[in-house]
Amino acid sequence: MFSAQTYSRRREALVNQMKLRGYGSGFVLFLAHGESPVNYPANAYPFRQDSNWLYFFGLALPDMIALLDMDEGKAFLFCDEPGPDDLVWTGPRQPAPELAELCGASYGGGIGAAEARIAGIISAGAPIYSPPYCRAETRERLDALAGATLGKAQPLGGRLGQGAE
Repeated sequence: MFSAQTYSRRREALVNQMKLRGYGSGFVLFLAHGESPVNYPANAYPFRQDSNWLYFFGLALPDMIALLDMDEGKAFLFCDEPGPDDLVWTGPRQPAPELAELCGASYGGGIGAAEARIAGIISAGAPIYSPPYCRAETRERLDALAGATLGKAQPLGGRLGQGAE
C-alpha cells in the first residue's frame, strides 16, 4: 500500500479531471468488492479487490464503501467493524478509523451510515457518479444503494477519471 498522500492526490486529480470534463459537482461513489462464497459465506474464493478501489483507496479488504465529495474534496470511508464470527475466519484487523487514515480518508461510520448518507444525497438531488464495475454482485449492490434508480447514479465511461464516453 502507498502513503495516504498518494491516494489523496489521486482522488484530487480525479476530481480535477471530472470538473474539466464538465461533471461540475456532486459525489463519486466507490464500492469495494465483497467476498464470493463457494458453498457457504465463510468459505470464499480467493479475494480480488476492484481495481478502481485499489487505485483510489488501496485497501484490499472486502465490503467497504467510499464517497468522494467533489465540492469539498473530501473522501469518506464506510465499513463495519468485524464481529467475532468474522474474526474466527479472518483474524484480527485494524479498526475502521485506522483503515480510513491509511488511505487518507475520513471515517464516515459503518455501512448503515453510508446507506443513510447516500439516500440523503439522492433525496437532495445531488449527482452521484460511479466507476463501471465488472462483477455482477457489485453492480447489484450499487443498484440497491441507489434505491434501484441508478439514473441518479451516473456511471462514468471507461476507467473512472478518463471522462464520460
